[in-house]
Amino acid sequence: MKTTTILDLSPVTTVIILVACFLVGAAILVIVARGSSRPRSLGYGALIPEENRWQVGMTRASISFVYDAEEYLKTCSDLAERSVLSLTIDRLKRGEMVFREHRSVEGYLHREV
Repeated sequence: MKTTTILDLSPVTTVIILVACFLVGAAILVIVARGSSRPRSLGYGALIPEENRWQVGMTRASISFVYDAEEYLKTCSDLAERSVLSLTIDRLKRGEMVFREHRSVEGYLHREV
């Protein structure tokens, strides 16, 4: 019984086609791998700016306190207050401390300093 083939290719042509398919597949994998290293969006195609990423999962009171404390630090000259506020801001941004209810910067300083 005689078999028929759709394409009658020489062994060299077959090897060339297989190598070309391999190279195209490898190129596609590289492109996909590079694309997956980008940060994922958090919804609606928007990415949170790097300086605001610390806010994800934080309470409104914590975020509000950090902004108020950073504004207060711009005019504060007392080294003890600056030290306490800087440490508190860092702890809030790292998630080591959480404020559940609003606190004023002045009230917090009077309690801590």
